Amino acid sequence: MDDVNYLVTNNNEDKINTSYHLLSIESTEKQHVKVCQVFLRKVYTLLILQLFAFNFMGFFCLFTPKIRFFIYNFEYMLSITLIFNVAVLIFLHMK
Repeated sequence: MDDVNYLVTNNNEDKINTSYHLLSIESTEKQHVKVCQVFLRKVYTLLILQLFAFNFMGFFCLFTPKIRFFIYNFEYMLSITLIFNVAVLIFLHMK
């Protein structure tokens, strides 16, 4: 008789534990969604800031006469920096 009561009690406790477990899974899924949303907001913010900075530097180089003169007259400097940047990216990819 005691064994039967023990089994029934255990069964009820399992149901309680299972429902608690399901509630904790739902809350962790909600937290996971929040974390993903915050991460995406951070990524898109950084992307927009990089695009603004890139455009600002382009306009600055285009509308500043001394910099524009340097870029137009010393094109090999831009080629050297391009080759250097590609080499660094290849090295970092191998690392």
